[in-house]
Parts: sequence; C-alpha cells; structure tokens
Amino acid sequence: MRRSLAAIIAAVMLTCAPASLAAEPLVVTSVSPANGATLPPSQAIPFEVVVATPLAYEMHIEVSSQNILGQDGGLANDFQADYFRTVQSDAYPSIFRGQSVNAWPSAPGRYYWQVDVAYSDPTPPYYRTGLSPVYSFVVAPAAPPPEIAPSPGTPSLTLAEAYGAVRGAIRRHTGRSAHHLTDKCRRLSVSEVACKATWASTVHPSPSTWLFGGSFRLVARGETIYFSFAGLREREGCAKRLGTKRCASTVHW
Repeated sequence: MRRSLAAIIAAVMLTCAPASLAAEPLVVTSVSPANGATLPPSQAIPFEVVVATPLAYEMHIEVSSQNILGQDGGLANDFQADYFRTVQSDAYPSIFRGQSVNAWPSAPGRYYWQVDVAYSDPTPPYYRTGLSPVYSFVVAPAAPPPEIAPSPGTPSLTLAEAYGAVRGAIRRHTGRSAHHLTDKCRRLSVSEVACKATWASTVHPSPSTWLFGGSFRLVARGETIYFSFAGLREREGCAKRLGTKRCASTVHW
C-alpha cells in the first residue's frame, strides 16, 4: 500500500513543525506508458518518468482501476492495483524507472496511475511531498488463437473428446484433478470446440482451496488436441472474506 516513506515523513513533521506538508504539484515532462496509450496484455509493464527538477526523490508509482482520489489528494487505496518504487538514473538524474510485475497487466481494462515523491529541503518544513497528474492507459484484450481451417484429413473433435481434454488440461497445468467441475462446451467447427468451466482444487472446501473459472478453446489437428485457457483463480478463504474483486488473479495457459 502507498503511504510508505511519504506517510512516515508527514507523521514526524506534523509533530515537529506547524508548517503544512500538503503534497505539491510534481512537474513531469514525459512519461511512459504515454497518457492514453493502449498496451498488449503482459506479465510486466515498464514505467519511465522524466521530471523537470532532478532532485533526490524517493519516488513511487501507484496504479489504480478507478480515477478516484483519496483524502491525501492521490489515487484512493481502495482501488489500488499496484504500488512500487522507481530507481533514479545515475547518468540522467531526471529519469526514474520502475516495473510492475503483478498479475494485473494481463487483465484487460483501463488503468490509472500517478507518481508520488518525498524529498528533503534545506528550508522548513525540510521534508516535502509531491504528486503528479493522474495518467491512464488501456490494456487490450489478448488476441484470440489463430483460426485453423480444417482439412479433409483433420478428424472431427467430438464434444465427448473436448470434455475429456478439459479435464486432462486442468490436471496437467495445476497438478491436481478438477473437483466439482462444471463445464459447458459448444462446437465452433468440425475440429474446434469452446468450453466454459469452473472447478475447485480439492474435494472438500477449505480456506486454502483454489477456485478456478474461465474459458477453454480446443482445436484438433491430426491426432493432437491443442487448447488455450483464460480465466481467474482465487483462494476460497480470501474470496469469502474480501470478495472476488480483491482476491482473484488472472490465469492463462
């Protein structure tokens, strides 16, 4: 969560000096990802911030799913998707870089992000904080698997084979059988089937049980069935306490 160094500094200064520590506007000359950019889904997104005044900032980047501000003027913690520290370039001190490696970059949608800094100053109140404007970008949906035109020698993929392939894929990628599996498959072509499925990792539910849900796409080529899966997983205990929105993470096979 945000409020690391900046929050500690603010708490100390409020007890030591009457001067206000309200965050000042941070002048930023360029950012990456660019404001309004559209990005492909990935496991990591690099960020770069170029500031007008290259001070020795303690700089963090906050990513949020909503453009709603909190009481300190920054993006509200309620909708926080990520919060991470940047590193100042040694050769070019105006440039700060950081990288998000959480699960959210693979989830399509619009995201908002903001830079917060804390730094020392030789004049009262000696420590200051700053906030950049709020920027946004869009993570685009993943591209669907390429269409495979059936040839005369391609065997048909039956629904029974698709249901069996779904169970086999789950066992192969999770290391466990699918319990309480609910799946519904429909034919897309003579060799292609789409299935929606939900299942649990254990027979008897417990707080550590993984709950899965998502969509399979299966294609028969020769004697081999190829598949892809996109969905969500969450711990049952977390979901009961905090809800799916807070606990779910994306899964791609």
